[in-house]
Amino acid sequence: MARRCVSQALAYYPVLSNQGIQYLDDGCVEVTLILPETTQNACIQIMDGPRFALMKNEREMWSGRFRPGMGFSYVDVMVDGEVVLSPYLPIGFGASRPINYIDVPGEGDDFYQPCDGPRGTIVQHYFESSLTGELEACVVYQPPKFDANLAYPVLYLQHGLGENELG
Repeated sequence: MARRCVSQALAYYPVLSNQGIQYLDDGCVEVTLILPETTQNACIQIMDGPRFALMKNEREMWSGRFRPGMGFSYVDVMVDGEVVLSPYLPIGFGASRPINYIDVPGEGDDFYQPCDGPRGTIVQHYFESSLTGELEACVVYQPPKFDANLAYPVLYLQHGLGENELG
């Protein structure tokens, strides 16, 4: 399935333009994409949510403005009834496949923004797994002034089904 999504993403015309997503101050999202000339209809489908139509404008670009709600949502770009992976929208891994997503900032999101004071570091480590025999990855938070010679408390978090350590 992942290979199919990648090949579909290459069906887009890779030209410099205003393609992509804009998060507007009123909580709306504006999506603009250049799609193949043969495209008859296109929309953005929020996973387990509403579908928003994209309309072809005078510049031959497909665009739509909609209010999806605040926070993170996986979305499918639908072109003539088929799901395609758009290289012009953020891409993550969820629902057991590469998938586009949107993340609409909302009230109180500043809690997650960097602030004054000491900050730790997030490091991605790679290791060969004795269980799978494959090269695996893990993400580790290291506190400010981390010292590899000291012992620290550990909290292990595992991603959900159909996700990876980044999704």
